[in-house]
Amino acid sequence: TIEVRGMKDTTSKDSVEFHFENKRSGGGNVEEVKGEVEDGVLLVTFVDEKSEYRYQMYQKYWELFYDFYLHKGTICTI
Repeated sequence: TIEVRGMKDTTSKDSVEFHFENKRSGGGNVEEVKGEVEDGVLLVTFVDEKSEYRYQMYQKYWELFYDFYLHKGTICTI
């Protein structure tokens, strides 16, 4: 399960589900989206753990990519 925060008031639960199911964003099959946008927190549960892991790794890749190119930094693994 992934916790989603910081959404605009105009965001719908359907649009959040679509984002997490979208293969272009590393997503997979979503089982359910719990919570209310007005409360500021949604919980997205994937059908299988592989989909959640793939989404998290995809997002981590882009965080590193943008951090490297926007800040002209270096990426090191130890």
